[in-house]
Amino acid sequence: VQQSFDAIMPAGMAPLVLFTTMASSERAWSKFRAGSLLDGRLLSLREREIVIDRTCARTGCEYEWGVHVAKFAEKARITATDVAEL
Repeated sequence: VQQSFDAIMPAGMAPLVLFTTMASSERAWSKFRAGSLLDGRLLSLREREIVIDRTCARTGCEYEWGVHVAKFAEKARITATDVAEL
C-alpha cells in the first residue's frame, strides 16, 4: 500500500485521508486503483484534476476541492481562471 501511496502522492506529502480510508480494505483499495484514474494511463494529470475539481465543486465537497486546488492545481497547470470556471 505504501508503494502505491508513494506513486500517486507528491514527495513528502502524507496520503490523503480518502486514500488511507480506502486502503483500510484491501478489496476496496484494489478496486479503487483499478480504475486507472490515478496512474496517468487513462487521463493526464490536468484532465484528472479537472474531473476531481468539478466533481467536488458540483457536489459541495469543499474540503476535498480545497485540497486539490491548493496542492495539485499548479502541477496540473490549472490556473486561477480555470478554478473560477469550475
